[in-house]
This record gives sequence, C-alpha cells and structure tokens, in this order.
Amino acid sequence: MTSSTSAPSRKHALSKIACNRLQKELVEWQVSPPAGFKHKVTDNLQRWIIELVGAAGTLYANETYQLQVDFPEHYPMEAPQVVFVPPAPLHPHIYSNGHICLDILYDSWSPAMTVSSVCISILSMLSSSTVKQRPEDNDRHVRNCKNGRSPRRQDGGFMMTKCRFENHHPFLCYSSICCSPCFTAAAFFNYAQVCLPLQTTFPTAI
Repeated sequence: MTSSTSAPSRKHALSKIACNRLQKELVEWQVSPPAGFKHKVTDNLQRWIIELVGAAGTLYANETYQLQVDFPEHYPMEAPQVVFVPPAPLHPHIYSNGHICLDILYDSWSPAMTVSSVCISILSMLSSSTVKQRPEDNDRHVRNCKNGRSPRRQDGGFMMTKCRFENHHPFLCYSSICCSPCFTAAAFFNYAQVCLPLQTTFPTAI
C-alpha cells in the first residue's frame, strides 16, 4: 500500500497538556504496542503515521494499510482526526478518501481513550466485516468533501440522509453525522481485546 500522506491542514500547536499526554502514550506504545500495528517514528508529535496489518482469519488478513492521526491543540479533550492514507480498505464504513465512520472519532470520543484504543477499535471494525464494499454514499461524500478534510471538520459532517437500516445491531449506533450506522467501538472494545488475540469469529457489523 502507498506510504504517501496528505499535506497537513492548518492547525494550532499542541498545548502543554496535549504534549505531555502524547509523550506518555508514545512511551506506552513503545513498551506495549497494540497487536497488528506499527508506529512509524518521525519528529512530528502532532501527526502519527501508523501501519495496520489485517487480522488473520478475516477478509483483510495480511493486508497492509496506513492510518494518519492528527492531534488537535487540546487533545485529549478533543478527538484526534484519524483517516486512512489512500488507498483505503474496502469497507462499508470507510470512504475511498480514507474517512472513517466510527463513533468514537466523533460524538462518542472520551478523553480516557488513547491512540491504542482507537487503533484496536478500527481493527475490530475491519475484522467484523463480512463484505468488502464502499458506503452507499461514497461518491457523493467524496465529491462534497472540502479540501479532503475529515467530516468532523466540516459543517454537517457526513452526508445527512435517512439511513436505510431499520434495526440496530448490538455494536452499531445511529450517529447524527453519518448516513449509515456508525460502527460503535465503545461496546465492542472489551470484546475485541479477547477476540483479536484468539483470532475468533467476530460479530457481524452489517
């Protein structure tokens, strides 16, 4: 997969609290990195490039992708912007421009979350998929994106249309910023910690 990244968007320098938090997370990552991930070391604390390898026994087994994580000035009080560096994996909740429809990156973000927990949630989302396909509104979403920025940075967020799904899945939620059920990592996180190492069957996301 490509290792290129998009140009950084205009942003403020990290606050002292954000710097201290990220340095702590970086040390913890180096001591105990999440399985399936590798942090590509650079001198830019505000942007992390992370390599992801699909879990064995899933549709994405041994496939390699890259995540770009940009931290806002007031992290962790604000969620990081996390996108796949194109080409992004084919997934019902991942747009072709790399944007990810995952609730903890938007409405359900908590300062208690870390880069590691976000990575595990994204891998869980990939591992639970039973189909490789783009979101139904992929073309419209990409066409309407402003400067390639994450929907969290745009007015209105993801395309605001009524979802075609009628029933909630235990690990899905309907987010106000998404036209389809966002994958809910909060409920899935503890489950994934057990399932990922064992490479067992994941519940179906869609």
